[in-house]
Amino acid sequence: MKKNVLFLAISIALFSCKEQPKGGSPSADTSNSATLRLLANIKPAIDRVKNFSGESASKDNAFVEAVAKENVLDTIENIRSHSPILKEMEAKGAIKIIGGYYNLHTGAVEFL
Repeated sequence: MKKNVLFLAISIALFSCKEQPKGGSPSADTSNSATLRLLANIKPAIDRVKNFSGESASKDNAFVEAVAKENVLDTIENIRSHSPILKEMEAKGAIKIIGGYYNLHTGAVEFL
């Protein structure tokens, strides 16, 4: 009996991010640094959502969702490109690498 293994890359977009206070507090510096690292990781997804029809800003929920979904697709490609073993297994039909978008408001997962 053949068993398929499912790998799932899920992206969650947080819509209620508050701007960190500016100032000399170490916690604000650490938080801002972490935010910058996170943004650097999703920059390729942001760049690919160039034809977005609304406002290309984090306050636009539709834009954030589009970037998050693009990031899922990017993650899937990263898994394939950084793991030749998983890529080969998928090519042979032993596994399927899929992605999903988790909506915090509804609790639903949309498979991409």
